[in-house]
Amino acid sequence: MLFDLEAYAIKRAGFPLAVCAKAELSNSCYEARIADKFPGGDVEYSADPAVAQVIIEVVRYDRLCFQSVVPWAEAVMIWNAERYDAVDLILRFTRENEEGVEEETLRVPIERI
Repeated sequence: MLFDLEAYAIKRAGFPLAVCAKAELSNSCYEARIADKFPGGDVEYSADPAVAQVIIEVVRYDRLCFQSVVPWAEAVMIWNAERYDAVDLILRFTRENEEGVEEETLRVPIERI
């Protein structure tokens, strides 16, 4: 599981949108990573979703785990995001060798500096 998720989205004129996320994983069986972004990643839409997006994959592996909290932090830069006022963090939770994905979305406003 992912606990205490915090995210920041900062945009400065002439620079890409910077999105930073940090959280704590409940133990070492979990791994998290930024898997994709919109715009500028592999995700494509027929209609603009009206927000920038960052897709975070959280995978639980079936292995021997240390039962201690694991800090996680990652950042991504998104070009061509001037028209957006928010970023959706799309959290995709999966388990190793299993079908199915649980999804949650967290909307983060973009701070312009």
